[in-house]
Amino acid sequence: MKKSLLIDFGASRVKSAVFDKENVFDIQSYNPIEAKNTNNKNFEIDLFEILKQFKNIVKIYYDKYKIDDVFISSQMHGFALLDKNNNPLTDYISWKDERCLNKINGSSSFDILSKTLKDKFLQKTGMNLRPCYPVFNLYHLLREGRIKEKTFKVVTLADCLSLCDNKSLNISHDTMIAGLGFYNIYEKSFDKDIINLFKDFNVDINFNDVTSEVKVCGYIELDGKNIEIYNGIGDHQCAVFGAGNDETSISLNLGTGSQIAMINSVNKNSEKRPYFDNKILSVITHIPSGRAFNTYINFLKTVNSEQDYWQILSKITTKDIEKADLNIDMAVFSSAWNYNNGGNILNINENNFTLENYLSSLVKSYIEQYETGIKILGKSEKHSKIILSGGLSKRLPVIKEYFENKGYTVELTELFYDEAIEGLKLLSQIKNKEL
Repeated sequence: MKKSLLIDFGASRVKSAVFDKENVFDIQSYNPIEAKNTNNKNFEIDLFEILKQFKNIVKIYYDKYKIDDVFISSQMHGFALLDKNNNPLTDYISWKDERCLNKINGSSSFDILSKTLKDKFLQKTGMNLRPCYPVFNLYHLLREGRIKEKTFKVVTLADCLSLCDNKSLNISHDTMIAGLGFYNIYEKSFDKDIINLFKDFNVDINFNDVTSEVKVCGYIELDGKNIEIYNGIGDHQCAVFGAGNDETSISLNLGTGSQIAMINSVNKNSEKRPYFDNKILSVITHIPSGRAFNTYINFLKTVNSEQDYWQILSKITTKDIEKADLNIDMAVFSSAWNYNNGGNILNINENNFTLENYLSSLVKSYIEQYETGIKILGKSEKHSKIILSGGLSKRLPVIKEYFENKGYTVELTELFYDEAIEGLKLLSQIKNKEL
């Protein structure tokens, strides 16, 4: 029986499993490769270590199960540069990297491009301007003079994985390539206006071929056998798919970062992402989630490192939320949705600044983000169902109860593995039926 390896390269964990066309099994989780440079708003990860980890995972599963192919979902909005022979020129520069905010000669690269692009960026790429996107960080690298080559290719993390044995077919999926900030999702091509912003550097910027199909993009060789690697899918789209969303549901994917999504929503002014079957997701992304929670919880740990604050958070009820009266701004990092000079805690008085109120207010402020976001995306009458996915939807049971009290039908994905892994399983089923 044919066996597929499913790997989700997330920001917090790398997860893997085998699918034999009937069952998902041997689910494993690994720490991601740690960043080697986090100074001065940088977030660089050793690319060779990432490739080594990928090949090691594949080899472990191949030795046990003789897998036939590999399906990948990947964190988006990071990049690396390759020379014309597909040799790396940089390490992997993560979506957590915001070096473009650093000033050179009094101006940041993000400010320079933002003033030129303005609303055009959203109209072309489907994304709002954010300093985590590769288009801005690449511009900064060139202003620094760090890139000496005049011809190079910009690739995503998923693209890099097909390089581990130098057998890449140079094919990217549009759910990944759109996250670079160069791709016009409506014209389905790399945008000449955006690329022309780099003309003063006299560089030739290249990309992989782009497809909306899930197809083989390279091979990894083990025991003389070429194992097929399918082009990596954006982890958000994969999780939306795996959670079982359709055009009547609202997806709340709550992880390290989080997103709200509706398939083919009528809202024309929201952010958009390529989806499967030539559909478009209307989204709000970079909503503060686990990363922001940890910022506020880590402060408490400096006071009492022995207390399990997540255990307390998991027991908060809707009654606790009703009584909570601190206003906590979760947007603690500059790429966050609704960021405005960092987080804050408002409405403190001499009687209400207690641990109980602090934690209940933290959960309340967290949930209210999604209530606001759903209104912005333009929920219609057909959207009566919310599908909750991601780790925090399970760690905080009150979220489901909160929205049920608001009149929604709420489904919490009950998978014993990750929604992105489920999405990859479904894609594997589809591809192998086609063959």
